[in-house]
Amino acid sequence: PKSILARIGNWGIQQRLVVSFITIIFLVIAVLGFVLLRDFSNTILVAVQQNGLNLTEQTAGVIKSSAGDSIAIEDFMLAQEKKNAEAKFPFNSLSFWKFDPKSGQVTNLYSTSHDQAGNAKAAGDEVTLAKPTFREAANDSLEFLAPVILGGKNIGYVQAVYENAIILRPYYQTQFKVFMIAGLFLYLAIFVTYLFGRNIVIPILFLRMSVNTISKMLSEMIRGSRKINTGDLMYQDRVNSHDEIKSL
Repeated sequence: PKSILARIGNWGIQQRLVVSFITIIFLVIAVLGFVLLRDFSNTILVAVQQNGLNLTEQTAGVIKSSAGDSIAIEDFMLAQEKKNAEAKFPFNSLSFWKFDPKSGQVTNLYSTSHDQAGNAKAAGDEVTLAKPTFREAANDSLEFLAPVILGGKNIGYVQAVYENAIILRPYYQTQFKVFMIAGLFLYLAIFVTYLFGRNIVIPILFLRMSVNTISKMLSEMIRGSRKINTGDLMYQDRVNSHDEIKSL
């Protein structure tokens, strides 16, 4: 630390000015980028949450209104699959799981993911849902669930799965762009600050040298005045300039 402080102490005015300005600019860019990216990420998650809840709730409503009409439900699933292909935040799968109270299992009756249709698994707490909800799944994804209640009984639930990697793809793309723009701006800031620093430092150094010169001249004049006041009229003028100070 002492060696670093010693090196900093040996820096010139221009170096200190450049480092100070660049540090401030870097902190401003870093804080601004962090805040904007955080807000953008939150905006994406809120949009996906709203979309997922609406989708599962709408699908549950279609299944209730089309109970026993498998063709209508399959047509609805096919339509959602086509919409999903062009969606900004596409889901990984949309499924209806029917609960069998005798076996204690749920079976995937309808799904946009054809390899999941017909699968069965042990029923979990999903069959006790009272309203649409969402949760984080173990495979780095978000699950949106909506109960299908018919005749006062929970006959199953609708599940929509969104992968985080797909959801946050716009965020990562924007993050890369922000870093590139910030790096370019910081590079330009260093260049501009360097030039700006030279325009400030050179006049300061010139002024400092001028002040030192004038101070030295005035000191010689004061010294000569004191000698003359003491009666010593033999004094050699050491002011070599040919200006108002020389006349004084």
